[in-house]
Amino acid sequence: MNRTARLTLVAALLIGSSCGAYATSRPLSQEPADLRAGQKVRVDDGTCPAGQVKEVMGSAVRLNNGAVIVKRVRNCVRR
Repeated sequence: MNRTARLTLVAALLIGSSCGAYATSRPLSQEPADLRAGQKVRVDDGTCPAGQVKEVMGSAVRLNNGAVIVKRVRNCVRR
């Protein structure tokens, strides 16, 4: 396998593995206990208007001491 083919394969694997965290979306009746940065989960718990569902996304926040935590961002989106 030549160098270009190896680099293309490595790039495809890296892109494919990183997209999984961002594309995770499954209907739930309550929010999950653990949520990674960039992960999106749709929650149908009845808190949004008709025709919409709550989307919860993990967002990485860096604190003053350098630590990184994951905060939840909630929005109502169309089904």
